[in-house]
Amino acid sequence: MNEIDKYLDEVCRTLGGSHDLREHVREEIKDHLTDAVEANVAKGLSKEDATRKAIEDFGKPEETRSGLESLYGHSLTAFLVDRAMAWKESNMKSGWKWSFTAMAILVTVMAMELLLSFGSFVFIFPRLQDNFQTQGEPLPAIAAAALKGALFLYGPWGWALLIAALVAWGLFEWRSKSENKAVIRLTCTACLTLVVTVVFAFVALGTVVGLAGAASLNYQLDPRPYAITRVSDAAAAMTRLQSAMQAGDKEGAANASYSFMDALSALATPRTARRLIPPKDPQLVERILSLIATMHDQNHWGRNLRDQKDLDELMKTWGLLIKEIQHDESFAAPGAG
Repeated sequence: MNEIDKYLDEVCRTLGGSHDLREHVREEIKDHLTDAVEANVAKGLSKEDATRKAIEDFGKPEETRSGLESLYGHSLTAFLVDRAMAWKESNMKSGWKWSFTAMAILVTVMAMELLLSFGSFVFIFPRLQDNFQTQGEPLPAIAAAALKGALFLYGPWGWALLIAALVAWGLFEWRSKSENKAVIRLTCTACLTLVVTVVFAFVALGTVVGLAGAASLNYQLDPRPYAITRVSDAAAAMTRLQSAMQAGDKEGAANASYSFMDALSALATPRTARRLIPPKDPQLVERILSLIATMHDQNHWGRNLRDQKDLDELMKTWGLLIKEIQHDESFAAPGAG
C-alpha cells in the first residue's frame, strides 16, 4: 500500500455516511493528490518526494477530515437527498402500479363472489326450499343458515352496511394524509375480500349441501305425491291467471303466470312425468314433456301472454295435458272438468 492509500485510509476511516459515500470522497481526494504529485514531479522532484510534499501540502489526516466535513458537508447532504428522492420516486411509481393491480384483482374477486352468491340466493335457494317443503322435510341446517344470512345481507341492513362502508372509505380518502395511505387502503381491501370469501365459501357449502340433500330426498321418496302436488299447484295458478286476465290485473296475471310455470317446471323430467301416467303406457311420457315445453313457449313466464287469445291457447294446451294425465284412473287431476 503506497503513501497516498495510507493517507486516504486515515482520512476516510471515521468519516460519516455510508460505504458508497466514503468511497466517493476517497476517489475525489485521490484525484486531487494525484494531480499534485504529477505537478511536483514536473518541478523536478522524485516520485517519493513529490508524493510526500503533496500529502504535507494537503494537510494532516484529521485536519483534512474536519475540512471536508465543514467544506463539503452541505453538498454531500444535497447529494444524498437527491439520491434518496430519486430512489423514492422510482419506487413510488413502481409501487403505485403494483398497488393498483392488486386493488383491481381484489375488487374483481369480491364482485364475482357477491354476484355468484346473489345468483344462488335468487335462483337456487328458493327452489330448494320449495322442494323440501313439498316433501315435508326441513331445509338442511347449513342451507337454512345461509338463506337467513342472505335475507340479512341483501335486505335493508345490507344496504346500510354498504352505505356505511362507502362513507368510511370516502372519509379515509379525504382526511388521511399518511405516507402509508396506499398500504392501508390495500390492507383494508384485502381484509374485506377475505370476509367476502368466507361468506361466499359458506354460501357455496350451503348450496352444495342443499342440492345433495334435495337429490337424495327426491330419489329416496316416491315422486308421485310430489308430482300430484305440483299439478295441483299449476291448476290453482291457472285459475288465478284466468281471473287476473279477465280483471285486467297485469301484476296479478304476471305473478300467477310465474307460479304456473314454476309448478310445471318441476314436472318437466321423465322421472316425475312417468308417475303421472299408467305404467302400461310409457310413450305418454314424451307427450307430457312435449305439452309442458309447448306451454313454456306459450307463456314464457308471463312474457308471451298479451290478451285473451294467448290465454285461450295456453288453456287449450293445459287441457290436453290434464286429459293425458287422467289416463291414470287412480288420480283425478285437479282442474279437470
